[in-house]
Amino acid sequence: MDFNSIIEKNGLYFCPVNGFASVKLELRFFISNEKYDVVKARLLSMYLMRINCKFSSRKEIKNKLKEFYNMSLNIFQTRIGSKRFFVFNVKLLNQSLIDDYYFKDAFLFAKDILFEPSFHDGKLDKDVFDQIKKDIINEESIKLSNTSVKTKRNLLVESLPECNINKNIVLDIDDFKMMVESISDEDIIDFYNDLISNKFFRGYVFGDVTSKEFDMIRNYFPFKACFDGFVYADYVSVNCGSKEVADNTINDSSLYVVYQINNYSLDKWFLYRIIQVMLSNSNGLCHKVLRNERGLVYSAGSYINKYRFWGFIVLVANIHHRDKEKCLEGIREIFDLLKDESIVKELLSFVKDKFNQEDMVCDELVQYLIEDVEDFVFNERPTRQELHVLTNNVTVQDIINEISNLEEKFIYFYKGVKDEK
Repeated sequence: MDFNSIIEKNGLYFCPVNGFASVKLELRFFISNEKYDVVKARLLSMYLMRINCKFSSRKEIKNKLKEFYNMSLNIFQTRIGSKRFFVFNVKLLNQSLIDDYYFKDAFLFAKDILFEPSFHDGKLDKDVFDQIKKDIINEESIKLSNTSVKTKRNLLVESLPECNINKNIVLDIDDFKMMVESISDEDIIDFYNDLISNKFFRGYVFGDVTSKEFDMIRNYFPFKACFDGFVYADYVSVNCGSKEVADNTINDSSLYVVYQINNYSLDKWFLYRIIQVMLSNSNGLCHKVLRNERGLVYSAGSYINKYRFWGFIVLVANIHHRDKEKCLEGIREIFDLLKDESIVKELLSFVKDKFNQEDMVCDELVQYLIEDVEDFVFNERPTRQELHVLTNNVTVQDIINEISNLEEKFIYFYKGVKDEK
């Protein structure tokens, strides 16, 4: 794709692709990481998709989508790095593939969903609003009943006590329930009005669309890009030390070891993509050292939390609580092995082959073309083509240098002791 052909009008980008099978519109609105704003965004997104001034139920909205050849319309929130967005996403078939002209009506319908919410006399529909509140409380209850989810949330709070992102983490369902139930109709309406008036970040139209049709879409969604109050949390120090929490309701224990990445940035994306596979793949070092050689774990792996210009990588192992110290020794051995040239060379060859095979398949898929445009528009990470080139140019010494820069900062042990005699 020739990204130089992209047209931008006040924050909305037009990315023409002739003959493409679908057309996609995405609008992003900036919201804060404050817990109340995150919850209000969840409530609003669900409310907009369940009832409208022109549609009295979610079923009616879904039926209308079917009329437009199963057009997709989603409203959700997402976090990218240290930024959080409220996202309005529309996808429909290329007009040239359909006999009747439905393009204008489809986008008018999407416009109604966003601009015609069911706010009557400063009130939301009581039955719908009450049900949505119950739904998100139930969702959180289910999540917190999952030991892995609960443990990871505790880890974030303990290891990053000063991180702005953590303000919205739910740890206590009763506190969460009280907060949700305290949010009023007026709170949601005020949040909505502020969102569409002041919080538009950027968006794009992607696909086989003429400039005339793009202008029509721009008129339907006449937002002006605004970045007021847009603050990056560029760096937060990871807490040093350790924390142990006992849970009498589970048998298995989980050990998390946090390594801070001090120079994480967009141009390091590809390196940690490689390192994570070296650690976590079935042929990776976590399984090799902790399970195959030492017989300590039921499962083991790693994941990365990335923010704007920093991040951390976490090694996690599910073990018996008596094996904590042995497992710590094994994890430290893993990082020593990643400084061994011969071992890194073998792993790097495997990872590059794996990524190259995936890229050969993925590049043929529609979704990845959309993602490439999104990467260009929102500049959150290297494009797929850039990532492919950067990954293949990584050397053994690059990996060894990066591993040498990691700092072990925090150990979190979630101790399971159920029914132990």
